[in-house]
Amino acid sequence: DEDTLATFAKWSKVYAALGDYRIQLMNEAAGKGYPVVRHPILHYPTDNNMYKPSKIGHSFMLGHLVFVAPVVRPGVTKVMVCLPAGYWVHLWTRDKFGDPRSSIVVEVDAPLGKPAVFYLDCEEARQMIAVKSNTVVSRRTHQSQII
Repeated sequence: DEDTLATFAKWSKVYAALGDYRIQLMNEAAGKGYPVVRHPILHYPTDNNMYKPSKIGHSFMLGHLVFVAPVVRPGVTKVMVCLPAGYWVHLWTRDKFGDPRSSIVVEVDAPLGKPAVFYLDCEEARQMIAVKSNTVVSRRTHQSQII
């Protein structure tokens, strides 16, 4: 149906916009053996909350810059997220969350089509991808993808 096609088109554009970052992650996988999709423990081994299923749930990281807390139950539109130490920017609202010394738990909206995705508030992440309203722009290729 049309909704399915529109959703597929949207996420295909996001996938394409993250192409440079995925290449970087695949090079890390080949050179260091790091998985592209990672458990937060890989980057935050001293944070006890990252070991607790009650805190971390189904959360995962795409490399070291992107943190995702998926909704896994039908009808749920909010999710509790335990973010690792640092400052994290919510992809859809640009709200900043975090503490430089320890992980924090926040509740965010996560309606269908806008999952709880955060990126580390650092220059590397800002250089990798800029998100402006409904457009994802890969800064390395300067290609815009409307989402």
